[in-house]
Amino acid sequence: MVLSFDLKKLRFKIADKMRFDDPGDFYDNKIVIYSGVENEVYKRAVALHEFFEAMALDLYQIKPFQIDEWDKFPRNKRPKIYQDAHKYALKAERLFIKFLGQDWKTYYDFIKKIKVKVKCN
Repeated sequence: MVLSFDLKKLRFKIADKMRFDDPGDFYDNKIVIYSGVENEVYKRAVALHEFFEAMALDLYQIKPFQIDEWDKFPRNKRPKIYQDAHKYALKAERLFIKFLGQDWKTYYDFIKKIKVKVKCN
């Protein structure tokens, strides 16, 4: 099995600008979290979500360039495997938020409303 993510080289990065209008991303052995997510619990919840998606899709041998292409589509137009990975990542994220005594709705509203600065590609 040829995987894209090398766990020995996996890094976490905080970025002031993101590739997409989303507070989390993964590529090139990196899990990237937007610097505008200042709450440490929220930051780690975003990282968990991205880590889950990255690891699950990698084990299905979905290549990063495919994911980058799918990210250009509306969520409901993305392949089922990607939608499923996102759905289960959200479940893990929700459990994490709940475990830490945070309110899911407050967290999720913040994540959906945050204005992410995007790099010019």
